[in-house]
This record gives sequence, C-alpha cells and structure tokens, in this order.
Amino acid sequence: MKLKKSKVHKGGKQRVNVSGLAAFEPVRIVYKGKKIAALKASAKGTVAKAFKVGKAVGLKKIKVFGVTKDRRGVKAFKVRR
Repeated sequence: MKLKKSKVHKGGKQRVNVSGLAAFEPVRIVYKGKKIAALKASAKGTVAKAFKVGKAVGLKKIKVFGVTKDRRGVKAFKVRR
C-alpha cells in the first residue's frame, strides 16, 4: 500500500495505491471512520483510489481491507494548511 503524498493541503486530494491482492479480490477503503470505496482488484491484484482529504488539519489515516487479515493495511499522512 502506497500513498501518493506524505503531506496534502487541506481541501486537496490524496491517492492510495494497493498491490499484492488476489485477482478481482473485493477491497474496502476507509478514511476518517467512513467507507469511501468498495472496489474489486484488477486482474493484476491492484487497486487505486483518489479521495478528498477534507478541511481538518493534522495526522490522518487511511485503512484498506482485503479478504484475509494479511491483506490489510494502514498508512498515515498529514493534512496541512
């Protein structure tokens, strides 16, 4: 799991790229405690999603859930002014 940026301006966009999934595996992406996407991985086992970070500044976390426990991840990034 990789994030495009480690720091994002408030109101900006962040992008998460996930790899190492099974082909067509269902994936949930959660940001600020809310599900922002329910997708299926590609034939190569990858998923990408861009999302708005909101206006609150500080350290934020994005969580990705695959089917099994070893296909989960959490990454943090900063939202700044």
